[in-house]
Amino acid sequence: MAEGRKSGGNPRVVVGISGASGVAYGIRLLEALKDVGAESHLVVTGPGEMTIGYETALTPKAVSAKAGGIRTMVFGKAGLIRLAS
Repeated sequence: MAEGRKSGGNPRVVVGISGASGVAYGIRLLEALKDVGAESHLVVTGPGEMTIGYETALTPKAVSAKAGGIRTMVFGKAGLIRLAS
């Protein structure tokens, strides 16, 4: 997770979700960041999307909606697969 700060504004945080177990921590972090008004962006790998489905009742799109940032980036073996707003 990388953190920065806009000049005079709330912190900016990038949250990454991979195929590793523990996706619930990433989701909860997105919720907490939203609660404190931080700008959050989400990066998800292809296996991360699968793990979201295995470990939660949420869809990857629902998790993406929790990020306050503009884009969600989904990566696969060949690199960037797609950007989602």
